[in-house]
Amino acid sequence: MFVLHQFFYAIAVILNYLITAYIWIIIIYAVLSWFNIPRYHPVMRILEALVMPIFRPIRRIFRPFVGPIDLTPVIAIIILWFLQLFLVPILARIGYSVY
Repeated sequence: MFVLHQFFYAIAVILNYLITAYIWIIIIYAVLSWFNIPRYHPVMRILEALVMPIFRPIRRIFRPFVGPIDLTPVIAIIILWFLQLFLVPILARIGYSVY
């Protein structure tokens, strides 16, 4: 049982770190997009490759309602915060209940 406890707790901690890192990647991408950095720049290409998988579905859903203002990074961060506040404690509690 101790191994199962540690497994779920480790998943919760890793998921927490990954979501936090992804939020920072989105923030960095959003800030850099305010400057005239070409899209073919290596840093922008890497950041775009990391954020577009979550931006595409959000843009597909919210684009008709928002108009010319791109609120995709804000919506993505809110979704990730929700997952961080919802999933991470649940996994940690599962780990503690197994112990």
